[in-house]
Amino acid sequence: MKSYFSIKYLKHELQPMLLGKYWINDLTAGITVACVAIPLSLAIALASGVSAGSGLISAIIGGIIVALFGGTRLAVTGPAAAMAIIISSAIQQHGLAGLLVIGIICGLLQFCAGLLGLGRFVKLVPLPVIGAFSAGIGLIIVIGQLPKALQLPASQKNTFWAVVQHLFVNLEHSSLLALMLALLTLIILKVLPKFYPKAPTPLIAVLVPSLLVNWLNLDNILLVGSIPHSLPLPQLPNFAQIQDWSE
Repeated sequence: MKSYFSIKYLKHELQPMLLGKYWINDLTAGITVACVAIPLSLAIALASGVSAGSGLISAIIGGIIVALFGGTRLAVTGPAAAMAIIISSAIQQHGLAGLLVIGIICGLLQFCAGLLGLGRFVKLVPLPVIGAFSAGIGLIIVIGQLPKALQLPASQKNTFWAVVQHLFVNLEHSSLLALMLALLTLIILKVLPKFYPKAPTPLIAVLVPSLLVNWLNLDNILLVGSIPHSLPLPQLPNFAQIQDWSE
């Protein structure tokens, strides 16, 4: 059985990174991925119900760990939009402490699935099921983010119908300017790749409206707020906040 932690294996895997001929390619790839991952991690963190800084730190730590211990050189690690709905629901019901417990359980299940070779059964899942799942998650995310796009207060419940009802009740208090900024972001995301496919579109889509808000001094537009400038020391959450361990 191959040992992924032996000196011989690690030397074989890490040696190409130290060769000068790969530095330019690795640097270019790293900058490209970072330009996508930074705004994506901020957005998905807010969609998950946590602070923007939490998403940024998670993306950094996750990327480093997978790069060092991942099973393939071609792996791309980053925030997953499909997980935002599940994480948001978990935090709302069980808090951050509960989310950590859920994450550990999921990790153990994935580890066991890998040892047992259960991945081969994925090919039995029908493609329409995957398509419907992705479309459903996308719709829930869009509806869930409409209050932010209209600059309305967040709904007390993050269920689909609760958010829709919340939108209709508070629609008269929405901000047209905030909606225009949201639409500008979507237009850049959709149109720019057609003309400049190599451009870091997600970063530009976040940068352009942000600069407009700054240059025009639009004080009535809510901002993400301060994010940490360094990695904080690891600390465990307060598990006493978990009311029902069995659930």
